[in-house]
Amino acid sequence: SGTTKFAVEVNQIDQAGTPIVLNDTVILPILNTLHVYSPDGTLLRTIPVPGARRGNIATDGTLVYVPADTRDGPRLLAIDPASPVVTLRWQLMSRGALSSRPATATTENGPVIYFASEDGAVTAITQDRSPHWQLPGSTFHAGAAITADLVADAEGVYAASTDTKLYRLAASTGKIAWQYFAEQPLSAAPILLGDTVFQQVPRQGLVSIPANEGKFNRQANWNAPAATQFLSADDKYVYVRLRGNSLG
Repeated sequence: SGTTKFAVEVNQIDQAGTPIVLNDTVILPILNTLHVYSPDGTLLRTIPVPGARRGNIATDGTLVYVPADTRDGPRLLAIDPASPVVTLRWQLMSRGALSSRPATATTENGPVIYFASEDGAVTAITQDRSPHWQLPGSTFHAGAAITADLVADAEGVYAASTDTKLYRLAASTGKIAWQYFAEQPLSAAPILLGDTVFQQVPRQGLVSIPANEGKFNRQANWNAPAATQFLSADDKYVYVRLRGNSLG
């Protein structure tokens, strides 16, 4: 219906990240806190984060994963909002800063968490911080920094890198399933819809790439040079923002 359910005043709006929904709560990340709201907008609790959040947060349905800068360096923090006392479940060191939002996927062995860093690493771990891939360090290395949010499903992990490539990594192994050469450094997150991946590419617009069928070095289905932002899609059309802020 489009009815506003609740609105809250955020004093540090410039430090707020994208909220997430976890069970029957809404979690809004600020710089070094997580604000937990009920569905009617009541503030239930404020959870301190042992560091300054850098990227947006993600959840696997139980824990909340916070890419943060701590006194000891970049860390991925696992926060348990349901814990009444000790909310920090664990933290994991990263060699590079964590600007990218992590991605999660459910496997037959439980949730898997993928996170990327500005040294080009994409790491896969389980909910108890165990390695998920057989690669050294359970990590894939791109050729340059990854600052775009990751996207994952049961089959693959999609990582857009400033090395000009969009990678699909096999979810079970971390090896490259396919790659798309954009010829421009990528900073926008890929968007996965069905069997298609949409990628915003500087000076090229929006590019449509087949997710499941094609060569190792993927070719685009099409690109829309005038598109500046993907908005939505239905069975027939893709809706985008064009230059001049018109709708296409």
